[in-house]
Amino acid sequence: MKKYLKFFMLMLLVFSYSYSGVMPETDWKIKNLKGKVKTMVKTEYEYDSSGKLEKTWVTETYFNEQGYITDEVQYVDNRLNQSIIYKNNSDGLPIKKDEVSRVYSYKYEETKDQNLLVTIKEENVDNENFPLLEKITYNKNGKKVHHLVYSGKELITNDTYIYNEKGNLIEIKQAVSTDVKDNRFLENGIKITYNYKANGDYEKTTEVATAKWTYLYDKNGNEQEYISMIKTGSEGKTKISIYLKFKDITRDKYGNLIGSTSVRYDYSKNKEKGIYKRLENKYEYYK
Repeated sequence: MKKYLKFFMLMLLVFSYSYSGVMPETDWKIKNLKGKVKTMVKTEYEYDSSGKLEKTWVTETYFNEQGYITDEVQYVDNRLNQSIIYKNNSDGLPIKKDEVSRVYSYKYEETKDQNLLVTIKEENVDNENFPLLEKITYNKNGKKVHHLVYSGKELITNDTYIYNEKGNLIEIKQAVSTDVKDNRFLENGIKITYNYKANGDYEKTTEVATAKWTYLYDKNGNEQEYISMIKTGSEGKTKISIYLKFKDITRDKYGNLIGSTSVRYDYSKNKEKGIYKRLENKYEYYK
């Protein structure tokens, strides 16, 4: 009996050790933050086509010492727009999320191939009201590889994440409900690709049947350009609808972004058309 008990305890320790080695990427990492950020206050000033301030967004994000979000509050023109409060475990991971009228629980378990499966379930909602259920799989490096979203019993989202040999994300294949149900993932899904250049610059492209969005970044992660295009005709020819360029980019001593300005740009005339948005970030760090 003691022999079996020892074996059980040993297996439990092995499981605990394996589980502790598979942790989702921190929110610091996801948000490309450097240093041990405690709080981040992001203020976005949005302007209309005449250059008049149209809307102000303020998002306050709080992190624990492990790098995961504990609270996030957003205001639009000084009015509360969104509030999310997390309850975290001893590893810093969220185990409960409260979004005002919705509450979600988190469950962590190791898969057969030693990946991490996180199940996020909406609580206190019966099946008739289509409770939300998410299943997110992380690989051994803590990177997201699969994301399923259900509304009630219906699968509405099926995302697959693909990485290169360096561990950099190169493609996200997204399917929505009709794609999954009709098995038309490749034809009708949303495709997101990343292209990395030798000098460290990279390009992110999001594409659907009727539109295409391109984001250009330098090697430091600074957004340089944003191009929104619509596809027309049977051949899907693209036409630029929005072209933005970014300037006045500043970072603090840790390397975190503290300010930038995006301007509307006339591609055909090769000149600025006016301010689009101004960004300001403020940080507090753990000592």
